[in-house]
Amino acid sequence: MFRSLFDPNSAFFRGMERVWTLVVLNVLWVLCSLPVVTIGPSTAALYQVLGKVIQGEDSHTARKFFAAWRENFKCALLVWLPMLAVLVLCAINTAGMLWFIVRPGKDNRPVYEATREASSDKPTKVCS
Repeated sequence: MFRSLFDPNSAFFRGMERVWTLVVLNVLWVLCSLPVVTIGPSTAALYQVLGKVIQGEDSHTARKFFAAWRENFKCALLVWLPMLAVLVLCAINTAGMLWFIVRPGKDNRPVYEATREASSDKPTKVCS
């Protein structure tokens, strides 16, 4: 039983090899994406190597990743930079909206608290 489990051609061993390949690819993607500008080329290289892994070409994963990264760098960067610009604009817009909502009012309380209390000060008639 244990001989068949640790046989290099067993399903368990092949599955663990595939998991290790995915771990290596994930670490390479994270390391190459640390400068945010290079997320595009890193993602393109990841997908290209994952396609080769699915086809059964599991050897030399890191070497294939860096070759694909260099091959796809220019094209992927041209696609990623406009997306990054839109992402930055959305982040700036969201930060501006949050500042507008949470900014201190006249009495140094957030504006949303002051407006909520002002609207609850008015008595409401339930029954006439």
